[in-house]
Amino acid sequence: MNGAALYDIKEKKYMHTVVIKHDIVKSILEILEREKVGCFINTVVQDILLIYFTDMTNHTMEALHLRLRKSPHRNYINAPLSEGQDVLYLCIIEPTPVIERLAKVLEMKPFMKDIRMHIREEKNHEGYSYMRIYSPQDTRENMMDYLQSYLGFEKRITFSSIEGSSDVHVEAEDGDGAVRTMKKQYERYIWEQAS
Repeated sequence: MNGAALYDIKEKKYMHTVVIKHDIVKSILEILEREKVGCFINTVVQDILLIYFTDMTNHTMEALHLRLRKSPHRNYINAPLSEGQDVLYLCIIEPTPVIERLAKVLEMKPFMKDIRMHIREEKNHEGYSYMRIYSPQDTRENMMDYLQSYLGFEKRITFSSIEGSSDVHVEAEDGDGAVRTMKKQYERYIWEQAS
């Protein structure tokens, strides 16, 4: 979630979330409705991830929904967002020209300083791109700072499969591969420290 939420796997609860201001979410949803663009609205309610959506505006959005809804950690609701609901982020998947046009529309709005947009091409569907909209405080770095402070650690070491984005680079094709590689490389060390 790129720093939008910190989840405690052991306790099965969200320890910390960063949300977009309600009035800004409302304004963005009004723009999306005018532009006839659908989106996934990611929220947390009572430690459960809820993902609202209304219109599936293209086959790529439908394909993503069909693939991800199988996860027990993602709960999709085909309904409008409830009034006053906290939103972690919005995810929009449209043809790249639509995403580019939408980015230009949002960049002209006064609330632009209060959101962070992340745009990337959809690797499995040529000609489509993702746009994710977050709070500007919602970054991995800020969440790592929060976790480090919460745990009272003086130092941290980060691992990533993305070259140059961490202290230690782990060769892997995806995030799951990075986790498996790290486990294989460091499991013995972890067990030595635990005993």
